[in-house]
Amino acid sequence: MKKTYQNSQKSEVRSQWSGVIPPVPPFKKGGWGGFFLSFIFCLFLTAGCAKQVIIVTDARYYEGKIKALTDQLVKSVTKEKLAVAGTDKINRVAVMDFINFNGKVSTLGKYLSSKLSETIIEKNYFKVVQRGEVLEVLKVNNIVSTGGLNNETMKRLGEGLNADAFFFGEIIDLGTNIDINVKFISSKNGEILSAASFNIDRTRSAINLMETF
Repeated sequence: MKKTYQNSQKSEVRSQWSGVIPPVPPFKKGGWGGFFLSFIFCLFLTAGCAKQVIIVTDARYYEGKIKALTDQLVKSVTKEKLAVAGTDKINRVAVMDFINFNGKVSTLGKYLSSKLSETIIEKNYFKVVQRGEVLEVLKVNNIVSTGGLNNETMKRLGEGLNADAFFFGEIIDLGTNIDINVKFISSKNGEILSAASFNIDRTRSAINLMETF
C-alpha cells in the first residue's frame, strides 16, 4: 500500500510539471461538480432578481435637453437686456430651423426647432409664429440661409412676421459629441437677449438626422 501511494504521488507531480491538468473528480457532494452546479444556480438566481433597465427613447432624450435649454434662454432675459433691445416685453417669437455649420437645414435641425416651438407653447412663454409662415416670409425675401442675417434683414423679417424676437440655432459636429448653440435675438435691433447651448450624444441616429436634408 505504501509503494502504491508513493507511486501515485510521483505520477501526480510528473503530470503537474508536464502541464497536464488532472481529471476533474466526478459530481458528488463536496466535490467540484457540486461547486459548479451551485455557481450556475446562483447566476440564474441573480439574473432573475436583477433590476430591469429602463431604456430612454431618443424622443424623451431630445425633449429633456430642449426643455432645459428653453428655460435657460427665457429666464436669462432681464429687464436691462429688454431695454437695450428697445422694448419692455416679448409677446410673439419666430423659431427658425436650426442650421448645420455649413448653413443647411438638416432633419435634425427641423426636429429640434419644432421641439423648441412646442416647449415655448406648452410653457406659455410666448406666442409662436407658425413654421409655414416663417418659410413663406423667408422665400419672399429670398433668404436661403439664416446663418448670416444682418440687423436690417432681421428687422424686416420681424415686421413681416409680426415677431418681437427670433430663436436661431446652430448644430456643430465636434467629433466626440454634437453641440447645439441657440441664440434669442431681438428683431428690432439685433440685440442678443440670451444664449445657451447643450451637447447631445453622437449616436448613429443623430448623425443620420444631421446628414439628411
